[in-house]
Amino acid sequence: MAIDPRMKKYYKPTSRSSETESSSQKKACVELSPSDINADPGLRKPIDEYDKEIRDQVRRAYLLNGPTQPIGHTFSRKQGDHFRSFQESWFKKFDWLEHSVENDSAYFFYRYLFKQLVTSDKFGYEIFTRHVFNNWRKALDAFKEHMTSPLTQKEMVKACAQETSLVILEELGDKLFSVLINESRDTSIKEQMAMTGHVIETFLSIEHVSDTTTSSLKVAIEGLFARHGLSISRL
Repeated sequence: MAIDPRMKKYYKPTSRSSETESSSQKKACVELSPSDINADPGLRKPIDEYDKEIRDQVRRAYLLNGPTQPIGHTFSRKQGDHFRSFQESWFKKFDWLEHSVENDSAYFFYRYLFKQLVTSDKFGYEIFTRHVFNNWRKALDAFKEHMTSPLTQKEMVKACAQETSLVILEELGDKLFSVLINESRDTSIKEQMAMTGHVIETFLSIEHVSDTTTSSLKVAIEGLFARHGLSISRL
């Protein structure tokens, strides 16, 4: 469409190259490359440094490979630790345990995959993930303490919930769906709203609500839909 010369001053000039560039950027998507997966835990890039679009793909790739446990490797002895070394038998006691040949250190496989971002290393939060652990004299105590840590248990529960929700949403896809909402109170006397999918009933989420009025439930449902990328138009 031709533009009246007198009106040109009201239009922002654009070039074909910039339009093409913008279009190609929109079409571009981040893809997971095999080179992104590193078997040695001491050389891995933290999950939070991957693009958000492929983090779940990265987790699945590592889960398929399983923890890195170099069976048959000759573990070096540390002079500063009274010539102690990592013990291969620990892999049988702790199936989550990994060992880095690169830096001769121990890592926690599932914490690497599912740990939440924190702003500090309080209580040794980053041990077995970012910071190396190779104090073999205290290894067994550290491993046992780590597995019984409330923080670790909460991480695992949250990770399982996220993965379960992801599977539910993938199965739902772009299909039409309905919702079934139940109201109850927990032990702390908080109102809760449980939402499930229908016709094949699938539990999706528990939401805390201030009350069970129509407006409160509406806000909770809209927030849940936004968080999971669900469209009310498919309801």
